[in-house]
Amino acid sequence: MHEKLGPDYKEAKAWMNWGNNMIMSGGNLSNMADTLKRIPFFFTFDLYLTEITEFCDIVLPDASYLESVCADQNLQTGFNGPVGMNDWAFFFRQPVCKPAGESRPMPDVLLDIAWRVGPEFYAKFVQSFNGFWCLEGKNVPDTTKKYTYAEVSDNVLKNYFGQEKGLEWFKENGGVTWPKKAEEAFWRYDIPARAPIYWEFVLTMGEKAKEICEPKGVHMQWEQFSPLPSYFPIKAHEVTDPQYDLYTLIYRDTLHTGSSTQMHPEIDAVSDTNPYSYYININEDTGKKKGIKNGQIIWVETDRGRRIKGPVSLIKGLHPSMVAVAGINGHWSKYLKIGRGKGVYFNDLLEIDKDHVDPVSLSADSCVKVKIYPAKEEK
Repeated sequence: MHEKLGPDYKEAKAWMNWGNNMIMSGGNLSNMADTLKRIPFFFTFDLYLTEITEFCDIVLPDASYLESVCADQNLQTGFNGPVGMNDWAFFFRQPVCKPAGESRPMPDVLLDIAWRVGPEFYAKFVQSFNGFWCLEGKNVPDTTKKYTYAEVSDNVLKNYFGQEKGLEWFKENGGVTWPKKAEEAFWRYDIPARAPIYWEFVLTMGEKAKEICEPKGVHMQWEQFSPLPSYFPIKAHEVTDPQYDLYTLIYRDTLHTGSSTQMHPEIDAVSDTNPYSYYININEDTGKKKGIKNGQIIWVETDRGRRIKGPVSLIKGLHPSMVAVAGINGHWSKYLKIGRGKGVYFNDLLEIDKDHVDPVSLSADSCVKVKIYPAKEEK
């Protein structure tokens, strides 16, 4: 696709990663592994060694949230924001202990790297703080001064709360509160617009992309660039082979956060007693029809030949046509001694290519048509 569209791009020369285990959070595991192996210089910041760190040339030990300053922990309220008439509040996150060993907070390391690259690069890097936090006046960083992240945090706090409420004030007082106005208690009160129904920008975006892609032989599902909510069948809905009679569902387990919490001893202990977290979940009646018993090891296989294996949990609260797996489990790194081999790695079922992503948002399709069968039937 790159060759057809013209950008002179082959492969990355260097890659910086931060706390992201992309080898587990993506699909097409073998393709991802081959790509990472070809990157000449790959380094990461992380709290511990994982599957992704085995591909790295350098692993820089990061500081945890208990060991580091964070200027904006509570400045970003997310999509919904807090509702109700409780006071607004901001509590600054500060370290309760020093970083272990040679660990350093990632922002401090980036500031050091930017400084060493040179004045021009450092100036651009420091200026990026202005855009991210909308810094103004005397709180705009001096691009010729070497900063620590604590000093940047001081600027950020003063920018929002006044010059008398900088880092030292928050260290002493912890946080600040102020009254909430009645209109601020409503959902997205600060957005001066109605919810749009007709998204014309999606239509025009598709038209512009088509003008570029079609003459160069890159074909997409252009009809999906629709300004109105519309239904388009995914690849799983086009599978007609009757042996693939179930659909997959990956869900966020209430006990875990992605692939990062399986090393927590207490969470792992609770997950071991939970009949869902580390299991392949199917409807009880579906299991009985297929002769599958609770706790049995089964294969889940797609029409493209991708498959995963794990113990099954027969439950009533699941649609008969669904196979549900909590994500993201199934660690295999030798360094993750608590989480290794726990749960099922759902993402190995996924295809990540042009036909299995939404052409508008490029979101991966996690619904796949599968068949299930006891592991003893493996040939």
